[in-house]
Parts: sequence; structure tokens; C-alpha cells
Amino acid sequence: MSPAAKAEFERVGSEGARSPFVFMEDKRFSRGEVSYLRFHEEMEIKRIRSGTLSVNLGSQIVTAEAGDLVIINPYEYHSNLVSDGTAVYDMLCIDVSERFLGGVLAELFTPYREGKFRFESLIRDEAVLAAAQALFSALREGKDSAVTVARFLLFFSALSPFRTEISPAFCKGFSARQREFIFKTFSYIHEHYAESIRLSELAGQCFMTEAHFSRSFRELVGEPPIAYINRYRINRAILLLRQSALSKKEIAEQVGFSDEAYFSRAFKKYKGVSPAAYLKNGREG
Repeated sequence: MSPAAKAEFERVGSEGARSPFVFMEDKRFSRGEVSYLRFHEEMEIKRIRSGTLSVNLGSQIVTAEAGDLVIINPYEYHSNLVSDGTAVYDMLCIDVSERFLGGVLAELFTPYREGKFRFESLIRDEAVLAAAQALFSALREGKDSAVTVARFLLFFSALSPFRTEISPAFCKGFSARQREFIFKTFSYIHEHYAESIRLSELAGQCFMTEAHFSRSFRELVGEPPIAYINRYRINRAILLLRQSALSKKEIAEQVGFSDEAYFSRAFKKYKGVSPAAYLKNGREG
């Protein structure tokens, strides 16, 4: 089954839930497993306990290690991609819908739900990690709701400096047709990035002319299709740079660049440095 065949929307909590928190501990993801592209209205936090986990977020790929936090914003397309061996993590989803908006939670969540800001994806700040550890400990120990909410408020406060501009592709206000357009396109690119992808193929997936497709993609995603494709390819290349002994030419071919020089130029355009300098500096993709 291809990623596009999987339902794109996922409801994490139940309609009758009495708490905004859905906590799952000791989840595992191993290299070679398949994780389908999805989104949900809940904010999701992955706290890596052991191993290394790579998470696809649109065209971005973040690689998290033990102790790191991965923040998945509401309505953000995501999937697990690659882990080095087996990664173990705890996952917390917070329902930010209207049914849990009351008092101080309303003040915190409303701007977030309205799309005025989103959080950075990879968090390694010591203050945030400490607040997250206290929150996850309360959830693990089954503390009463008052304690859990109090620790969540402290965590949310510590996280607030890591707000960033909202991306057009992570917007609740999109219509079902617009979401279908984004999902079909993302899924096709993520499945065929190692191949030559023509604009006509992408447009055909959505039954559009090339001009209409390009215009719609730019309006909804915020950049041209080729920019998204190349950004995604570069982030896949970073995984190979870190986890394999392949040559630059071999990596370029495996992520869809037929020309090594073009790969190097594209890498420097999106990352600011050459592939060798990027790997040496240990920068995050």
C-alpha cells in the first residue's frame, strides 16, 4: 500500500474524552518500518528516550536523539522516516479544540489554533527539556489532572520563546479540496523523490493544467513545486550523509539528482554550505 492510499486525517483522542491529554509511552520505531503521511488537529510531542528517530515534516526532516523533543503542530503533515536501529519514545498529544478551551487554556491555545504561530520542530533547550521531563513524569505516574495541567502550563510557558511564523501548508482554514491537493502532491513527491518528477505528472495527479497546478501549489504551500521537491531531496540526502558511506555522487543519484554538480549547488542554496561542510559542522537538517 502506498502512502497515498492511507487515510490522511487521524483522530488521536476520542469524542468523549474528559482530558485534553493523550499519552502513549515506550512507542518504538525501527529502521525499515513504514510510517504513512498523516495529520491531526492535536499538538503532538515526541520525547525520544533512546535511539535516533527521523521525522518528516513537509519538506523538512528533523533527526532527534535521546532527550530531544520533536514538536508536531496541529494540521502539520508528518511521518516517521528512518531510525538508526530502534528508537523508543514517549508521545503526548494535546487536544487544542474548543471543548477544552476554558480559563487559562483558552488564553494559551486560541492564538495557536487560529494559526497565528507555530512552534519550532526540534527542541534541545535545557529549560524546555526539564519542563517536558516533569510533565511526562506526571503522566507516567498517573498524577491527578490538576498536577498534570499545572506542569503542562509550565512546559508551554518554557516553549513560548520557540514560536515561529506559521507555514501556509499548516492551516486549519483550508477546504477539503485544498487539503486533498496538498496531500496528493506531498504523497507523490515523498514516494517518487528519487525519480525524475515532471510538473506534468504532479499536475495530472490533481487533474489540473501545469499552470493551474503551479499557481495553486505556490499559493497554498508558499513556494514553487521544484523548490519543495529539491528541499525534500536535500533533507533525504542529509540522512544518507549521516548514516552511510556512499559517495556524494551516489547520494545525489539516490535522492533524484542526476548531476552531482547540480546537487552540490542545490545543497548550498538550501543549507548555506557544501555537503562536506554541513556534515563536518554537524548542522541539523
